[in-house]
Amino acid sequence: MLLNVLLCYFVQLLFITSVGGVSMSVTPSSMVVGSASSVTRLELRCSSDGTSNNGIYSLEISRKRFTETRFSSLVVLDVLDGIRQDPNMPADILAKSPNITGGLVGTSGTLTLTMDGGSITCSDQAEFKCEMTFKITGVTGSQTLNESTNFTVITVPSDFRITDALYEDKGIQLQLTNDSKLNVGTRITYRCSANIGSDSSLAIVWERSSMLGASTDFTAYTPTVSTDIVQDPPVQGSCSYTRTSTMYYNMTNMDDDGVLFRCKVRVYIGNQWYDPISVPRRTFAISSGGTGKQVAVAETPAQAGMIAGAVIGSIAGVVLIIVLIYFLWYRRRGTGESYRTKEEGERPEPPPTDYTYATADKKKRTNLGTKVGDSDSRKPPGSSELHYAELELSKEPRPIPRKSKAKDPPVEYTEIRFNN
Repeated sequence: MLLNVLLCYFVQLLFITSVGGVSMSVTPSSMVVGSASSVTRLELRCSSDGTSNNGIYSLEISRKRFTETRFSSLVVLDVLDGIRQDPNMPADILAKSPNITGGLVGTSGTLTLTMDGGSITCSDQAEFKCEMTFKITGVTGSQTLNESTNFTVITVPSDFRITDALYEDKGIQLQLTNDSKLNVGTRITYRCSANIGSDSSLAIVWERSSMLGASTDFTAYTPTVSTDIVQDPPVQGSCSYTRTSTMYYNMTNMDDDGVLFRCKVRVYIGNQWYDPISVPRRTFAISSGGTGKQVAVAETPAQAGMIAGAVIGSIAGVVLIIVLIYFLWYRRRGTGESYRTKEEGERPEPPPTDYTYATADKKKRTNLGTKVGDSDSRKPPGSSELHYAELELSKEPRPIPRKSKAKDPPVEYTEIRFNN
């Protein structure tokens, strides 16, 4: 009895192995997306070369994405019903204009599913399986054979962006803008984020241009200190990796005309070079004739306002002094006064209010000068007395009824009185 069972299994195994092969092929086995690919169609082919000792019931193509745990049926070729599309075919396959062909001929058959290659995305990366169900002569029930193969989507580096542009001021990180003007020695920080594609080993590199004249020729930037470029570990996505790189740079005298930085990755994929780059970011350094002497630059609106206010205040002060001097000069001129030296300014004390007179001797004299009554008087007949004048001298002028605008110095006045 045991011998008959073993013989039966041996015969069954013999028939199974004599069925021939079943194969699953995907053409192309990999595809580069995100580029102008020359592949127009993606073909999935399930085939079998059965023997005369069996009959094929059906062929089926199914898919399992790398993030999934089970296969989902796509199309079936049945010996009785022919080709039928699975009613639960995923929507993303339907969106790719699937075309199904195939047929069963005797003990062999082929089932083919083609899709638009231009619509292939990263989400189409998956494992595809071909499964054959068949009948073995002399064996109860149906048997199955299957084979699977992977379809790989290759993504190229893309989305290179300088996400952060910073500069350090007194230990504080501040945001840079394009064409920012900085002092020599200022430390700047650029951070680049990118999709580096399917190859996790790719690193982001940095390039710079001096912007001398109209030049935009970029060369690789290799810092003297290796830690001035930092590569963060890659982060895995569905079929690509993202990465961030940070670059540090100290502004120099050579950057007077501006310096440009950009990040990039260069990779050879599918017989083609891919060289995606970021939009360059530009920064200026300010120095005095390239000597390294730093020039004070207002780096914030508040500092610029303080400097402008100080300049305007100084100019206003000078103008005010000039106006004041002119006002004093004009007022002095209007009063008729003038500036004098010490000697010119000294004036004698005014005389007392009671005038002093030089009084002549009123004694009568002869015309010969002898006194009257003298024994030797020779007064001629008909002679008379002399009238004398009193002379008053004064340094002070008489009061002037109105202010004089004359520029001449004061005049000395003489007052004469006659006394009878």
